Amino acid sequence: MSPSTYDRAFRHALYALTVFFSLFQLFFLFLRLPSFSLRALHLAMGSAVIFLSVPLVSPRRLWSSIIDFACAGAALLAGLYYYLNYVPIAQRSGLPTQMDLVVGIITVLIVLEIARRTLGLVLTGIGVAFLAYAMFGNLIPGLFAHRGYGIPRIIAQLTMSTEGLWGMALGVSASFVYLFILFGSLMDATGGGDFLINISMSLVGRVRGGIAKVAVVASALFGTISGTGTGNVVATGSITIPMMIRQGYKPHVAGAIECVASTGGPMLPPMMAAAAFLIPEFIGSTYREVIIAALIPALLFFWTVFWMLDFHAARNGKVGLPANQCPKASKVLKEGWHFVVVLLIIIYMLVIRRSTPTFSAMTGITAMLALSLVVPVAGVKRIPKTYLDALHSAAMNARMVIAACAVAGIVLAVVSLTGLGLAFSSRVALIAGDSLFRLLAITTVATIFLGMGIPATPAYIIVAITIAPAMVRMGVEPMTAHLFVFWFGMMAIITPPICTAVYASVGISKARILPTAIESLKLGGIGFVIPYVFVYRPALLMRGSVSEILFTVVTFAIGAVAFGAATQGYLLLKLTTVKRMVFLVAGAALIFPSIPVTIVGYVFLAVGLLLVVLEARQQRRGLGSVVAA
Repeated sequence: MSPSTYDRAFRHALYALTVFFSLFQLFFLFLRLPSFSLRALHLAMGSAVIFLSVPLVSPRRLWSSIIDFACAGAALLAGLYYYLNYVPIAQRSGLPTQMDLVVGIITVLIVLEIARRTLGLVLTGIGVAFLAYAMFGNLIPGLFAHRGYGIPRIIAQLTMSTEGLWGMALGVSASFVYLFILFGSLMDATGGGDFLINISMSLVGRVRGGIAKVAVVASALFGTISGTGTGNVVATGSITIPMMIRQGYKPHVAGAIECVASTGGPMLPPMMAAAAFLIPEFIGSTYREVIIAALIPALLFFWTVFWMLDFHAARNGKVGLPANQCPKASKVLKEGWHFVVVLLIIIYMLVIRRSTPTFSAMTGITAMLALSLVVPVAGVKRIPKTYLDALHSAAMNARMVIAACAVAGIVLAVVSLTGLGLAFSSRVALIAGDSLFRLLAITTVATIFLGMGIPATPAYIIVAITIAPAMVRMGVEPMTAHLFVFWFGMMAIITPPICTAVYASVGISKARILPTAIESLKLGGIGFVIPYVFVYRPALLMRGSVSEILFTVVTFAIGAVAFGAATQGYLLLKLTTVKRMVFLVAGAALIFPSIPVTIVGYVFLAVGLLLVVLEARQQRRGLGSVVAA
């Protein structure tokens, strides 16, 4: 068999499997599957997709193709085993038979291999390390020691209960994250991606620094499609980064702008990153409560970045795009109004109707399908192939989420089995003492460190089960603690040295990595501050009275503008070092709002504005004298 022949066979098999996988996810609600069976089949089909799409070696060889097909078949057979034997497995109460052990070991090896193929060795190594800890904990001295467990007990914990692989991590992926990914793929296939870019260009393209602001608005909106910061960079950055460079932005600055804007996309409700869907599972809330709490911090992040880019554009003389490059908003909305309607439907279902994420996603998909069939969009063919391609794309886009959630299941199983979470949380609390700030700093470092090497979802889970409980015991509300962890998991993608969003951007901008990363930290620095603010001022999470929330939000918004002026060195005119320091103090004081500190902040803000006005008047007088002469 020639290489082209088995490559073609792989493509056909992969396409058929991905379409079937997405259709299965669409209709599982009507199948009324037990959660155990649903999650097992979800992992089985997701693993098979990974084995067929990410080869053992590249380019494919006949021997490696046989291995890939065998692994895909093993994954599907293992999933079928759990589906057919769900009731007997439940009745065995954690006492595995010989077949349970064999299939369980194969399943664990499959999980580690799909993680290696899609996410690299770091996450795979974490999975192996946790398994080793479960087996050899009796050899570890001190607080983290435990009695150690044999392979049968570990396999039973992993594969015969809903506390392991079939636990909440994979449950979130199977129940609604996949559906939101499918919604995004369907929206993109029917022209939604182009609509978001065009509406962003029509709204802000012509203003000062327009193309940079297009990147911000488009990335905020594109979070509804990609769900990942790095995915946002690739999707919107392929358009906005070259345009920024053509407008005179340095390549590393253009890449950094896209990185920062894309980092905020998965933080913005209603459709956030996969990790956000896990928060209700940990704290016993609803996803509606999560998106309400997360809304103001996300908006303030984009507000700050927007003003920073405005001041940067003014300081460097960056004008807006020519009118002929920006479509008219009326024309864009006339063609793509149905995309807005569908997004509003999802918001209505989640927030007003208080529907589950699963039902909300299904409603959005149904509305998207119906409207895309009757509303023509230029360049989009309303043929079956378009919708089949969307089904295929959804399965491909879900690969990393499935692998990450599966490894997270290993972590959850080991933590539950060994009591590691309580031991680690106690040790962290001991190190932090009675200092909340010290505990927050430890949490920040741990989350960012993990988030550098692994996706946000497993990073969030590890910190949520090991450190977040210590935050709660110190008086932090559970929602606040988990959003704090979630936020820094997102910020890790622009934090050197392993800043995945930056690596994605330099592939487009052709800039160097370090300058892009440094510029990203300068532009997105407020993202490292906001979580601390909402811990000390929960009003940012809509906790408290209306007056308290308004005071906190307005004060922060004003402080963010002052902070942006200080970091970019511009407010009506180029700022001297002294003026920048004045605005920096004003911004810092206003960003952490309390009555005494706010008064100090407003005093410094008034002084800074007075200095700017006086210098502006001097410049006008000097210009007038020159003209008169």
